[in-house]
Amino acid sequence: MEVIITDVTNMSPGQHCVAGFDVARNSMVRLLPNGRNWTTQLINQVGVYKGVVLDVEPQHESHNSSYPHASEDTRIWANNINQYDGCV
Repeated sequence: MEVIITDVTNMSPGQHCVAGFDVARNSMVRLLPNGRNWTTQLINQVGVYKGVVLDVEPQHESHNSSYPHASEDTRIWANNINQYDGCV
């Protein structure tokens, strides 16, 4: 799943929210590595910043919800996050 990162928000010291545009689904997603917020360590390890394209593996299908923040939540495998090398 290729995601163009649009937002990186500091939630609390050492914790971040990362959101982006899912190219295939034409929709916004909030990426949750192993179901959690991003740590500063993981942000730095992967090289996450606005505009970068990430290739991630969802843990399961996103669910629909009447609450936008919940329907955008996408659990991804933390050990399978890479910067995308191709053209989007």
